[in-house]
Amino acid sequence: MEMWFNYFTKEEDFPFFIQYGIHESYMFPHSHEDFCELVIVLDGSAVHLVGDESFPVGRGDVFLLGAGSSHSYENAKGFKICNIMFRTFTALEMEESLGDITGFRSLFLSDEADERSFSSRLRLSDRDFEKVNGIADEMMSEYYSNKGGRKAVIMSLFTVLAA
Repeated sequence: MEMWFNYFTKEEDFPFFIQYGIHESYMFPHSHEDFCELVIVLDGSAVHLVGDESFPVGRGDVFLLGAGSSHSYENAKGFKICNIMFRTFTALEMEESLGDITGFRSLFLSDEADERSFSSRLRLSDRDFEKVNGIADEMMSEYYSNKGGRKAVIMSLFTVLAA
């Protein structure tokens, strides 16, 4: 099944959509046609299927799925994630200012990511997980608020998260 960014949001002028997801069993295979997805595993476990590869994932794993990637989950048990979806050009625009930061390079600039392989993933330490989880919570709160400047705050928090 093909998924397009406009399935999630109608905000044409804003490149992000953020949501929490909970999976208890199987999630159907789907592809991201015009957006990337940064996934932060908040709790539980699952097997992540990406193309012909499969990987166990659990709390503290962070991974990036590029546009054109097809993936699904199976054997999910209490699997809670934060999905930060963004239009493909967003990461490319950030490359110039963040390209020398190890975490950004690992997720966003992996050579194999261009080949649609599941190489763009990290396992966070407990300390880093708490920090990333806090930033994701702030992004979620801002995303669903109607406060002025919310888009600028989300862009800033995404930059901090990517760094």
